[in-house]
Amino acid sequence: MSTEEGRPGRPDRGTDGMFFAVMDAAATPVVLVDPAGVVAEGNDSAVAFFGYPREELLGLPVDELVGTEHAADHARLREEYVADPAPRPFRSHDRLRARRRDGSEPWVQAMLTPVETEAGVWVVATLQDLTPRRAEEQRLHELTRSSLMLSSLNQAVLRARDADDLFREVCRVAVDEGGFAGAWVARPVSAGALEVAATAGLMDSWAGRRIELAEVPDRLPSAVAILEAVPVYHADLQTAELHDQVRDAAREQGIHAVMALPLRCRSEVVAALTIYADHRGAFDEALRVLLEDLADNVGHALTSLDSARRLDEVAAHRSTLLARLLDAQEVERARIAADVHDDPVQELAALDLRLGLLRRRLEAEGSATLDDLRRVQGMVAAVTGGLRELLFELEPGNSDADLVTLVRGAAEHVFEASSTRWSLEQAGSEDDLPVQVRLQALRIVKEALINVRKHARAGTVLIRLDQAPGVLRLEIEDDGRGIGAATLGPGLPGHRGLASMRDRAEVLGGSLEVAGLEHGTRVRVTLPLGRSGPAPVTGT
Repeated sequence: MSTEEGRPGRPDRGTDGMFFAVMDAAATPVVLVDPAGVVAEGNDSAVAFFGYPREELLGLPVDELVGTEHAADHARLREEYVADPAPRPFRSHDRLRARRRDGSEPWVQAMLTPVETEAGVWVVATLQDLTPRRAEEQRLHELTRSSLMLSSLNQAVLRARDADDLFREVCRVAVDEGGFAGAWVARPVSAGALEVAATAGLMDSWAGRRIELAEVPDRLPSAVAILEAVPVYHADLQTAELHDQVRDAAREQGIHAVMALPLRCRSEVVAALTIYADHRGAFDEALRVLLEDLADNVGHALTSLDSARRLDEVAAHRSTLLARLLDAQEVERARIAADVHDDPVQELAALDLRLGLLRRRLEAEGSATLDDLRRVQGMVAAVTGGLRELLFELEPGNSDADLVTLVRGAAEHVFEASSTRWSLEQAGSEDDLPVQVRLQALRIVKEALINVRKHARAGTVLIRLDQAPGVLRLEIEDDGRGIGAATLGPGLPGHRGLASMRDRAEVLGGSLEVAGLEHGTRVRVTLPLGRSGPAPVTGT
């Protein structure tokens, strides 16, 4: 390499034509930097890449072509290179940012080749624009994160308890897993207003806000997605057909791209998911497909949650109606018990007393009609006993007494004239039970014990009461002749007593199990405590 006159060591295009021919023919940017760190030459690719006219490019300190990330230590790195020149990348890693005339700073790969002259070491810097590679890497990164986001969302769908919970998870996943700058879900609350139901990232400050559409610019992406039921994509908000107010607000928050997707429940748009990105071109075709799949999954989840909600409403309505029915039954039972006690039982008692007086008179007279009178008095006594048994079944029991006392009293009454032996076991706490739980539990126990006395022919009966946190368990087990399979069929057909027990358990949100044992029958009842739901049965 020769020395140009007046510029010691500078390559001469006349004498070093081959060098410059190779340099100019290179498809990648090539600049020649002199020992003072000034750009001495550059090929056409370098002129086009940096955006300077050739006359401005030549003579620029090379530091001005280095991105701000490396500008502070570039002079030191160049001195270190000149002290130990050898063909190698600019740094131990092969990437750095260049700086163009327009201020943009693309990633490049720089290979440095030293040219030693009498005046010092010149450096040939060959650059490779990494912008396409970086864009592809960014795209793959976004697709990967979006795939992970889709997977995480599927998990969130399984965990969601209701629509609001699902919306919060969707926004969180979009930001935390998808790497987007912000997300929100908006839903219509009237013909001209939206409500922000969930937010994440940059949009958190909008949580819970009401957006009056008349007060915001036209073509708000969320509103368009809901009202027109179409996806909305803006790859670059600064060039999109949007109101200046929207573009300015986006620029202030560092948002450069936006996507809004309608969310459907049973084919009806009920909300819009809007996702914001902090770089232009974020939503390419592949990413759109993934995100539309995401919106479809959210729609399926909303439909499922709505179906579950409707089923819960039907179940709650049924339980409420059943509670009212049982409540009405309790009131009617109390009325009948009062009527039976005040009229027939009292009159039969008076009749039995008169018959007793008459029997003693006839006994004294030795009347032949005495046997007939005794039979009539026996019939009256049997009817009176039956009515008193009916009163026991109808009466609700003392609402102030604890369940153990009530159950013990019921067992004593049921088996008073029976050879069946009974025992009562209590486990767990003795906390006060709600009145409706205590009285309905007593009704169930009464019904079960009466069934044992009437049908089981049992020698022993064991009653267990177990009150644990949040639940009351009742169990009545006998060693009688057992219960037939037909009686245990679906819905407990043909057995009003068992059906009544089941209804009483279900109205409190509990369950009834009846099992035939090898010797006997077991009735098991589980009742939740502190349950919110249908109106409680208060009856008496």
